[in-house]
Amino acid sequence: VRGLYVGFVAYAIADILSTTLTYTATHYLESSRLKDYSFLPSAVGGAISVTVMAPGEGIKLNRQLHGMSMRDAVLNATTKSGFLATMLREIPYSVGLLGGASEIEKTLPFENQRVRRFTAGVISGLFVGLATGFQDIAKTIVQKDRCSLFQAYRSIYR
Repeated sequence: VRGLYVGFVAYAIADILSTTLTYTATHYLESSRLKDYSFLPSAVGGAISVTVMAPGEGIKLNRQLHGMSMRDAVLNATTKSGFLATMLREIPYSVGLLGGASEIEKTLPFENQRVRRFTAGVISGLFVGLATGFQDIAKTIVQKDRCSLFQAYRSIYR
């Protein structure tokens, strides 16, 4: 059980920064001239936050899966922990989820805003999950086996 919490502090810090960036960027862009494009502020905010979140996830995984010290985990967070694979999965996922939900919400017939937002999130999450699922598998293989992204793709499509 203790192994699950190794790297948690780095992940929590990255998550806090990521959420703060998403919230700030989204609200800033919503107050700009881009507010007419409702999907864009959410999509940009999500893409920005992922660049902070991916190294945090790499640190956490290096500590949990490979038993690295904090120093080594930080040094390897963007090189040997699937940083590229994480970015290739998380950016399209965030853009699709956050940007897509706001567009889907406009088309739903529900009067209640909470029901409309919840339903839009479910629909958006379903589609982006299906669209990025293979990349999530590749990301996990790269992080677990410390192989190249190409090797991960080959192992998926054998």
